Amino acid sequence: MILVTLFLAAQLAHRFAPTPAERSPVRVLNVCQLLQVLPEVQGQVVVVVGWSSDTSEGSWLGAECANRLVTDGFTWPNEVATSFGEAEFAPAPALPRGFRWPEPAISRSLLGLSRGPSSRASGKWLAIYGRLETHVPLQVGMCGGGPCGLGFGHGSAAPALIIFPEGGVREVPGP
Repeated sequence: MILVTLFLAAQLAHRFAPTPAERSPVRVLNVCQLLQVLPEVQGQVVVVVGWSSDTSEGSWLGAECANRLVTDGFTWPNEVATSFGEAEFAPAPALPRGFRWPEPAISRSLLGLSRGPSSRASGKWLAIYGRLETHVPLQVGMCGGGPCGLGFGHGSAAPALIIFPEGGVREVPGP
């Protein structure tokens, strides 16, 4: 009887076990961490955590970062664009069946993070699940006599973009 019970339990566990994609945890990075590893996460699905801000010209996740990303003399803003033209990119990745937000990793990513002096007060802390897009290497051009970023979002100023599905945004308590 015990063997039959163990066999049935094993069969049920196997039948309802998450797929490998569901088992593998998604990488969680705050904006500052993300900007330091851009080439490594290009095209990957990640959760990005930061302070949201938006205007009529677009939306971003940002943070105050100790290290700045500099390319060919241009210092990029500590931001990831979150608005995009859907026709410009491959469709957003779907949320995996049974997806659970990795709350402990999100909380850890917020430690020591601040929204920075230039952030709009009307924003909020968000975690966004999606595919990261960036240029490898980052591209810089000349604009108005000085270097400017050729990235994403309004004015192509952000070094990266996150493309997210419906349900891929979650408000989180701030640091």
